[in-house]
Amino acid sequence: MLRLPRPVARVVGGHVRACIAVRAQARQLAASSASAAQKAAPQSQTAKAVPEQTAEVECRWCKQATANADRVCDACQWVASRTTGGELSPFKMLGCAECMHLKLEKAEAEYRRLQNVLHPDRFARAPEEEQRLAQKQSARVNEAIAIVRCPLRRAIELCKLHGVDPLAEEQRIQDMELMMESMEISEELEEADAEGASAVLKRVNERIGQHVQGFAKAKDADDWETAVQHVQALQLFTRLAEQAAGHASHYA
Repeated sequence: MLRLPRPVARVVGGHVRACIAVRAQARQLAASSASAAQKAAPQSQTAKAVPEQTAEVECRWCKQATANADRVCDACQWVASRTTGGELSPFKMLGCAECMHLKLEKAEAEYRRLQNVLHPDRFARAPEEEQRLAQKQSARVNEAIAIVRCPLRRAIELCKLHGVDPLAEEQRIQDMELMMESMEISEELEEADAEGASAVLKRVNERIGQHVQGFAKAKDADDWETAVQHVQALQLFTRLAEQAAGHASHYA
């Protein structure tokens, strides 16, 4: 067996012991890292499972606390169309059912409320983009109440909501009796005084009411061919009503 001189043996032995110590430290560090990784893994998974909390803010329109003021207000639902691109029908915009027979008082009340909400004074210090938005929404509200107030425009809008265009070129009036009646009323107006024009206006409004009822029944029965015929009649009698009202006021 080879024996090393004592000085050399002491040096070699020191190096061996140092290598053993370094290896032991390395194994200890590796074990510590693996243990830390195992402990961290469940924590990260738990963190991902926690749902994100959304702080409530105040809706600019209705002043109620909502988590969706930048999209759809939980309270008033009014801002739904301003960021999502959706378009509310004139009826839904004013909180009404999409039908001919609706509560105009409710629509008028909602119209006044929305006009107050969208009044330019409320946006005087708002960013320019929001001022334009308020003006656009206010114009849409004005258009909505004009449609809801007028039986003819209401019927046309209901047709369009169901994919029917009652004023298309191919939708021509084929009821000759209706055409003759409108011509006779028009001639009667040309010779009428204020009292006569008022009597004609009353009669025409009664005919408008009859066709409103007819349209409502046809819509409920999903009979859009008949509904279009009533729209055509409403168009004729609405024009005659405007003429009669103008004639009566001219001689008043």
